[in-house]
Amino acid sequence: MKAYSEIQQNGHTKSSNTTGTGPIDAFKAALREMGVSAFEVLDYHADSLGTDAEAQAIAYVSIEIGHEVWWGAGVDTNSEWSPLRAIVSAMNRYLATNMRKQADRNAGGIPCLIGSI
Repeated sequence: MKAYSEIQQNGHTKSSNTTGTGPIDAFKAALREMGVSAFEVLDYHADSLGTDAEAQAIAYVSIEIGHEVWWGAGVDTNSEWSPLRAIVSAMNRYLATNMRKQADRNAGGIPCLIGSI
């Protein structure tokens, strides 16, 4: 699967065209190419938030960075995008927790990813 991904981190936009075996794999490759911390997806679960054609999908992921596990959730009308949003959610938890001291010292706020799929 081919994917174009774009993130904003600390006010800077980065983009990447990657391929993978599926949406999660392609997004993971894009994040790696854009310099985001390496991680492994440990668990992934998705549910529908409705029964009609307009129903949204919610996805939950757990990722491992180093020896720490981070959880995230994502919602989207596209069931392939909700897990990618969940990955961004988990990465933001990681960044907020592990970079708080640096952000406080620099008075620049807490770094986060804003993913566009």
